[in-house]
Amino acid sequence: MNGSSLQKRVLFSVVAVTMLVGAMCNGSSIEGTYSNANGFVTVDLRSGGKASVTMMGENKACTYKVDGSQLTLNCEAVDPIVLTVHDDGSMTPPPGNFIGTLKKSKS
Repeated sequence: MNGSSLQKRVLFSVVAVTMLVGAMCNGSSIEGTYSNANGFVTVDLRSGGKASVTMMGENKACTYKVDGSQLTLNCEAVDPIVLTVHDDGSMTPPPGNFIGTLKKSKS
């Protein structure tokens, strides 16, 4: 193995590890408070997969899991809600859902 080949492998390994660490860090960036345009729905995502959803003043304790661009909310006494996480950080439920687009609060 020549020096150039070894350098390429080391560089590739460094880039791969950097991308993996970046992806893991981005996963935690999902944490925060999201709400729809009229403020009737608020989703608070916390560390450890814990969440709460407030709809028109009623609060539900929830958990969440992220799989790729899908975030699944599991709340007490409610069917799971699957949201699509977009590149801009917003989230949307399946078409026809009244929730609308959820955007992260700036804080």
